[in-house]
Amino acid sequence: MSFGDAAASSSAMEDSSDASVCTICLDALDRKRIVILMHCKHQFHRTCALEWFEPNKDPSTHSCCLCRATVAEVVSENGSRVCRMFPFEEEEVYMKRLLRLHAYEADDDNIEVMKKGRGQILKDLKNLETEKELAKKERKCEEYIIDIDEERAKLEKRKCAIEMLITYYEEIRAAISSGCVELLNDAVIL
Repeated sequence: MSFGDAAASSSAMEDSSDASVCTICLDALDRKRIVILMHCKHQFHRTCALEWFEPNKDPSTHSCCLCRATVAEVVSENGSRVCRMFPFEEEEVYMKRLLRLHAYEADDDNIEVMKKGRGQILKDLKNLETEKELAKKERKCEEYIIDIDEERAKLEKRKCAIEMLITYYEEIRAAISSGCVELLNDAVIL
């Protein structure tokens, strides 16, 4: 097969797969929930797209895995915004060090950012429960419902991690306020 044939074949595959296949996992789009990336409008399974973004923690650098266009926003099929969430549960040591470093700053807004993140997670968990009920009512395939359950489990784990980080941060701030800085210096972060 020549380069031209391969390019034509690849182009034809992209055209046909854009409409019916998630180009990340190569499974049919209708098997799971779908998201649309703005501005390129490429569609992927929600879990596939979110997993694609997670290693790159800065949303401003997220790009479409198909065309590399910068992703301004991720929306669901019904047009509602899908939140790209920092994987707190995978970065516990890093987050603890960062929080400890910034705990001394008077204008530090880390706690508010974390509480906002927790609020978004709680909102997403509630939405997933509603989405699951609707999927069952519409008799979606089991894989579709399992996809929702897996995202819910991931968000529950993330919620626990962020709650632990909030508690940790509040304890650090309390120690600083009470003058127990030497305890902070002796604290071991894994």
